Parts: sequence; C-alpha cells; structure tokens
Amino acid sequence: MKFTRIRRLGAAVAAAITLIAAGGAAAPAVAAPAAPQSGWYYALGDSYAAGVGGGTPIDDCGRTAQSYPADLGAKKNIACSGATTADVIRQAKTLPTNTGYVTVTAGGNDLGLSSITAACLAADPNNPLTWGTCLGQLGAAEQQLGTVGANIPAIVTAIHAKSPNAQIVFTGYPHLFLTGLSPLTDQVNAGIDALDSTIWAAATGAGAQYVDVRLAFTGHELGSADPWINGPEAGSAAFHPNATGYAYGYAPVVGAALAALGWKAPALVG
Repeated sequence: MKFTRIRRLGAAVAAAITLIAAGGAAAPAVAAPAAPQSGWYYALGDSYAAGVGGGTPIDDCGRTAQSYPADLGAKKNIACSGATTADVIRQAKTLPTNTGYVTVTAGGNDLGLSSITAACLAADPNNPLTWGTCLGQLGAAEQQLGTVGANIPAIVTAIHAKSPNAQIVFTGYPHLFLTGLSPLTDQVNAGIDALDSTIWAAATGAGAQYVDVRLAFTGHELGSADPWINGPEAGSAAFHPNATGYAYGYAPVVGAALAALGWKAPALVG
C-alpha cells in the first residue's frame, strides 16, 4: 500500500468531505450507513478503476500502483481494463463475504467511450463523413445507456449477495476536454455528462452512493495548461487520468465518500 500517498491525501480527503457537504461535488447526501462487516475496501470496475494511464501496468488487466484504489489503500483492486458493467457483475461475485466497502467505476466501455473520443477527435466538422462518424458513434452510445442503467442495480445486488452490509460507492467520469475547446470535444463531454447522469440515477436508485469527479478535474482537462488526462499520444493510456489525476482528481472525492460511510484509510487507523 502506498502509505506515503495516503498520508498526503488525508488533508485532501477532509477538504473533499467539506466540499461534498456543501454540495460542491454535486453528490447526493450520504445516508447513515449500516454497520459494515469489516473495514476492508475492495475496488471493482474498468480501466479507470484499474489505474490505466497512471503508471506502468503491473498485470494483464492494466492495473497500476497509481490507481485511485491503490492511493486509498484498497485491500484488493479487482478492476480490469476493458470491463463492461456486465463484467463488473462477475467481478462482484469474487468479493470476500466480509467486505466492508466497495467502489465501482464502470459504464464507459458499454458506450465505447475510447472509440467515440478517437473518432470525434479525428473528425472534421466540415467533412460530413468524419463528422457523421463521430455523431453516429455518439448516437449508438446513447442506445447503450439503458444497459448501463439496468446493470448497475445488478452490480449492487451481486455485491450484497456476497457481503450484505457492504457500503457501495459508484463514481462518474471526468470531462476529457476543456469546455468550448471545439464542437467535437464538446460533443464528447456531453456524452460523458449523459453517462454520469445515468450512473448517478441507477446507483442512488439502488441504494448506493455516487461521487461526481467532474468538478475535481475542472481546469485540468485536455487543452488546459495542467492536464490530468493523458492525450492521444499516450497510446493505450490515452484519455485516461495520469497519476496526478488519480491522486488529486479521483482519490480525494472517493475517499471522502468512503470516509462519510465509516471507512478509515489504513494510514489513519490507530
């Protein structure tokens, strides 16, 4: 566990708790939790939960030591690059029965977010063919929002089937580009907004918590002076947070939500 990184995040987590309480992160109020079965925290999800883009992959799932679950001292990160919400249902079935806390980042692969971003970034608004490809992929992705909305409650059910008292926090995705950078990048951001809204509605409707990371990344999208997102030159890590994005975009907000549910970061225990 990266205890040095966890200590560094302590103040940021506390600040994020204040931010959420003030409504700054657009997160719903956190209800009083049931007593968890243990303090162990496990992470499920896709490449964003695995930490792709944060550093050197340590396994075939693309997990890195710079993922936000690693920053927060997760007992185990089960997330895997390429995972869809259906895959996360299967991940949930591998959780220990005494899991106390679970985070989930998933939905982007259901929509083909990486393919959409690449297509729209390469599109020319003056070229009907490439512009049409971008809009066509966005339209196809919209049709998959229903799948995301249906599978998220199934993820909650699968988690609780293994650990009935586990506290669950779903995350959204950040905007990849500065607002107003171009009509194409604004289209990508709008698609992310639709996905985040779907995750929020499905997660909270199923009794889980949701954290919105878009505010934390504001001013650090691609096109900014200090991006926390890898650009297209990063290859397979393109359009994923870098190590700073995971440590200061995701980890404080997710850590605050977990802390509000009773979780204590390992470095703070005792």
